[in-house]
Amino acid sequence: MNKKRELGYIKIKEINKDYAKYLVFSVSCESVFDEIKWIEKKINDKNDCMVLFDKLVQCFNGPNRFILVPLRKGKFVMQQKRVLDQSLVGDDIRAEISDVLRGNEILLTACNIYYPDK
Repeated sequence: MNKKRELGYIKIKEINKDYAKYLVFSVSCESVFDEIKWIEKKINDKNDCMVLFDKLVQCFNGPNRFILVPLRKGKFVMQQKRVLDQSLVGDDIRAEISDVLRGNEILLTACNIYYPDK
């Protein structure tokens, strides 16, 4: 039996912004870059475009939160990845991961993002 591999902790959304066609983020403490080949297959876009990675869960709201990586003929060009200035990312994109994380106290606590009152 051929089982299709799914990674529920990685979310991919087509955003069609000037700076990126897709948004990718993880809702776990694991980095999305550990599964870059899986993400290439899921996006399955043979056109040249940019992909925005939101690493909020891994690096909080620090300067390296947003990473742009070119996708060329369906393959990421990791040598050309770069940090995107946070001021260029609108609230609508920030809301994508925030909406998923909101209310997930277990994940936020495990990733040291949220400390519930004791």
